[in-house]
Amino acid sequence: MSSFPKFDRARVQERLRELGPREQVAFAALCAERLLPYYRWFSSTERWGSFDRLRNALDAVWGHVEGQPQSREQYEQLVADCRRLTPDTEDFNSPLAARAMDASVAVITALKMCVEPSERRGAEVAEVAADAAFGVEQINASDDLGEIRVADPEQLRKLFGSGRVQHELQTQAAVLDVLRSGAALVDVAPLRESYGLAS
Repeated sequence: MSSFPKFDRARVQERLRELGPREQVAFAALCAERLLPYYRWFSSTERWGSFDRLRNALDAVWGHVEGQPQSREQYEQLVADCRRLTPDTEDFNSPLAARAMDASVAVITALKMCVEPSERRGAEVAEVAADAAFGVEQINASDDLGEIRVADPEQLRKLFGSGRVQHELQTQAAVLDVLRSGAALVDVAPLRESYGLAS
């Protein structure tokens, strides 16, 4: 029996190493964009947190990508603010809390990359996005299969190969290809529209 498929962080990190610092930040920002709707859903349902503040923090990341950086202190303040907006999954019964936490973590990491770009951090954000897609598939499958069967290794393999997870992985690969071309950051609006929307 084959082993459980895993996110290939080393491969993503290797590909990110081929990019410039702004492209690395753009990659992380796009991953965060695709996670942000989970936070909106969670915040609206649980009446906790602030989607608008998380959205503004991610907009600051895009400002950096577009050549309008803020100071280290400003980014650090935004990171601190986002940490306060990150739900603790033990405080909520909703499975949405974990996805909202993923969104917060992705925005926080993207903010940190504005100060210190890093292919390692970029790959971490990519893994968070892939894990979130996998988590959504698990939630959906548990309704049909039940908690016991959804934890079966064979079922987990199927879920990892599911449409949502594979779409996220394919989107990441496509973004890396586009960013490698070097022309994508001239106007980031088409980039955000094509690759920033959650499926």
